[in-house]
Amino acid sequence: MSLDLGSCFDELVALVCGKILPNCESWLGLVWVQDKVMLTLYERAMKWIVDALDTWLSFTQPQAREEVEKGGFLPDHADRYCPCCGSSVGRGEVHVLSGHLGCAACHERVSAVDRVIRLGPYTEPLQSWILQIKFRRWELLGKELGHRLGKQVRDRYGQQVQTMVVVPVPMSPWRHLVRGIDHTRILSKAVAQELGSPLERPLSVQWRKPRSCQARLSQSSRRKLPQSRWRLSRRLAGKLRNRHILLVDDVRTTGRTLNTAAGVLMAAQPQSISAAVIAGCDKSRQPLNDLNFQLGEPWRGMVRTDQVAHISCLG
Repeated sequence: MSLDLGSCFDELVALVCGKILPNCESWLGLVWVQDKVMLTLYERAMKWIVDALDTWLSFTQPQAREEVEKGGFLPDHADRYCPCCGSSVGRGEVHVLSGHLGCAACHERVSAVDRVIRLGPYTEPLQSWILQIKFRRWELLGKELGHRLGKQVRDRYGQQVQTMVVVPVPMSPWRHLVRGIDHTRILSKAVAQELGSPLERPLSVQWRKPRSCQARLSQSSRRKLPQSRWRLSRRLAGKLRNRHILLVDDVRTTGRTLNTAAGVLMAAQPQSISAAVIAGCDKSRQPLNDLNFQLGEPWRGMVRTDQVAHISCLG
């Protein structure tokens, strides 16, 4: 008894395809199956290529200005947040106490930063935009938000911007290496261009042991982290003397980073130190602790791009 493998295969194909395409011939079903398999492989390959371009090369990202204007985003008015800490406040929550303007929480602590200017609270859409700049390297969006932040500063300070020096909050070399982008430098450059003010980088951070991303930590846990070792360039410190310094960062969460940077800059004897941030994280908002991170070395602290929209707070 001989077994005809060819006829058996044809019967199998006819059986499978008969459930999908009734009354179809075996050879037609075989062609359809082959085409279906090739189409699936092609779609998966194209999706992988598009994701790679979108994540690493930014070729498929939309226009930054169109992305911002699409949602009708408008910067916050000055009376919607505390000028000292940048947190959202209601009517009557900001008042003067002992010559100091701020909310009730600001009167209980001393800050080296005189004033904070922000575009809005750390909610949508600023939340997703900031994370896309940091983890998906959307440089054009960073420039667009930086120019809008510069307009806010110019409207607030007026002619005082002529004596202002823009200083970015430095990024650790390790995070710069892993992320492949220095987002604060991009924001600061756009702010300086909008103001017509010089951009200086007198601050630097020493190499330190990598740690997990701060998005997993509560605000109280962040305050317990060891202080970063900041350095002030002696060569550039002279350019800051008797000048108005504008510190630029992406998010103000607890104010710890801005206060540390301002404390180091005080050695340059500036006239004042202010801060400009894209978003301010309100005191009532706490970061999520159940995020799915890639913690393997050397990518410790990086966020998966498909979970960018699910992060509550990062700064």
